[in-house]
Amino acid sequence: MIRGRCFDLRVEDIILSGLLFFWLLYLFLRPRIHLMPLFKVIGIYISIVVLTTGIAVMRFDLSLPRAFFYFLKELEYFLIFLLVANWVRSYSDLKFAGNAILTVGFVNVVWVGYQLLTRSRGSLFLIEAPAGVYQPLHLLESYGPGLIGEVSPLSVGGFFLLIFLLALSYTLVSRPGFRRQVYGLLSATFLVCVLLSGSRASTIGAIIGALVFVRYWGNKKSVVIMGLGFPLLLGTVLWRKSNVFYSMEHIFNFKHYVVSLAFRQQEIWQPLVYYISKNPLLGFGRSSLGFFPGFPEEAHNHYLKVLLEHGIFGLIAFLWLLTVVILLSRRVHKRSKASISKVIGGASLAAIVALSVGALIQDVFKPVILNELWWIFVGLTAAAYRIESRSITEKNNV
Repeated sequence: MIRGRCFDLRVEDIILSGLLFFWLLYLFLRPRIHLMPLFKVIGIYISIVVLTTGIAVMRFDLSLPRAFFYFLKELEYFLIFLLVANWVRSYSDLKFAGNAILTVGFVNVVWVGYQLLTRSRGSLFLIEAPAGVYQPLHLLESYGPGLIGEVSPLSVGGFFLLIFLLALSYTLVSRPGFRRQVYGLLSATFLVCVLLSGSRASTIGAIIGALVFVRYWGNKKSVVIMGLGFPLLLGTVLWRKSNVFYSMEHIFNFKHYVVSLAFRQQEIWQPLVYYISKNPLLGFGRSSLGFFPGFPEEAHNHYLKVLLEHGIFGLIAFLWLLTVVILLSRRVHKRSKASISKVIGGASLAAIVALSVGALIQDVFKPVILNELWWIFVGLTAAAYRIESRSITEKNNV
């Protein structure tokens, strides 16, 4: 517990602890673990994070409890990836996981609809901190509708962004007919929720992700364009005609983009570059952003955040990790024979490109809900890669 600050213990933290315990028991009985193509680069990245943070704790008096819990949360993302990549073993598992993600997304759509009808904002479940304990305001209320468990604009927008890309991938892979229409309607609904979140990074990410699909599904450009254009047109019209879409002003007012970028450049990025120049090789350690005097709470550029916290070596390892995910997703999408593998690979590829671009203007690899879902995507992609490789091997042995 860090004095004066709220300590967040999420439901998924407890669930993951239980899953890890039973998985370890299973490994004792039947030792088998697939480390996946990402294991090496993840190991290098984690090693650099530990090294740079440890040096910062000793050299700059960085708070050890603060750094430990921030690091533990990122380690949890990699654990999610490892669990999903190892537990998903068949095409039916992939289909179940994909449908489960769409179902969770639709349940949150229902909650968004309820908030619009009642003109309320916030999460369904909320446990407030005791009096006198700091709790970030973005966890309590936002300028757009919230998820069932969180209301941060980036978390809401990023969550629906990933599920929108998954639904759009299903739409493109499905044959013409009723099923494609259902997936198309779902993707449009999820995109409207992205717009409602008021997150500019998520909206830009949705456009970038859709363009990735246009690049790799050239014969279905019209499907992508309609899937992207219809919600944008609908959102614009409703925003102009009604105040129901109260957060849409952040999306459709170009002046806000100019003002926001100017503010970031002058008030956040320039000071960050100054501090980075003080220790460019190793940085100031995990969680140093917002801890040392003069450091802002957020970098609004994830690459600058990594550079500040872990120096040049940390940034190189992080970029290497993103590159490996992109190459893995692209390979699964292009070379897979099963349609569900193409769906997962395509969604993962579009998502990593969208998030990588969004990282230029926001700390997109920091929000918990967004990154938990993102690493589930990566885990499913790694599982699809293993399943497809095994299928090819079995055919060759016949």
